[in-house]
Formats: sequence, structure tokens, C-alpha cells
Amino acid sequence: MNQRNAGKPSEPPRPLGVQGKRVWDKYAALPVEDVLFAAELADEHYILRSRVLKDGDPQDRRALREVEVALRDALRQLDTGLSWSRYGKEVTA
Repeated sequence: MNQRNAGKPSEPPRPLGVQGKRVWDKYAALPVEDVLFAAELADEHYILRSRVLKDGDPQDRRALREVEVALRDALRQLDTGLSWSRYGKEVTA
């Protein structure tokens, strides 16, 4: 089954941090693989942002900007009901 039941968020198939869990819970009714991708990006963003604020490494800063773009796009996909797993077709929860 590709979608979870609305109102009954299941546990993610892979471990998530706090930020990823928030995304996972918010988009509980949408396709698992799309939500998991966005949730993992949220965790990566949090980790990289912390590292950039602490160390200021230019490579980490560039990586952070790339993750920010990917996260923004992933959340936009979830908010508009588009699914990568269905090649951009609208999905209903």
C-alpha cells in the first residue's frame, strides 16, 4: 500500500531526527516515499545548519544551500499533492 491512513501516522521505515519526525507527522496521509524523502532532507538541513553556524566551513555552506533548495521543492511537492512516485500526477490522500 502506497499511502498511510489519514489521522494514523505510522512509524517511518528509517530512523528520523526531530525535524524529520515533524515532517513525517505533518504529511502522514501522503505517499510514504515522498514524505520520507522530505523528512530526511529536513534532518540533513538541521544538521548542516548547525555545522555551518558552528564552523562556517564553505563546503558545508554550499551543501546547506543545496539541501535548502531540495527541501523547499520536496515540501512544495507535498503541499501541492504532487508525487514523484507517480511522475508528477496529483494524488489524493
